[in-house]
Amino acid sequence: MEKFVAPSLGWSSDHAAAFTDYRSKSKSPLRFSHRDPDLVLCLRTNSYDKHWAVAATECTAAELEKPLLEQVHQQLAFLSVTFSDC
Repeated sequence: MEKFVAPSLGWSSDHAAAFTDYRSKSKSPLRFSHRDPDLVLCLRTNSYDKHWAVAATECTAAELEKPLLEQVHQQLAFLSVTFSDC
C-alpha cells in the first residue's frame, strides 16, 4: 500500500490504514468450521473486473439483527476465481 495511494479515487489515510490492517489479517490462515444445522447459512458473492468470489458462512439468527460490520460469522468455504475470457 505504501507504493500505491489513490487520493484521486477518494482514498484517505483512514482507507490506507484499513487496507493495511486487512492485508495483515488476510495473511493468516482461515479457520473453517463444520456446518452446524442449528445456525443460519449465509452466502456472500462479489465480482470485480476480472475476478469473482463467493464465501459461505454461518451464524446465529441474532447475529443477522446486528449491522453487517458487527456480525460474527463462522467461515465454511471460500472460492475466488479469475474470469478466463476477459
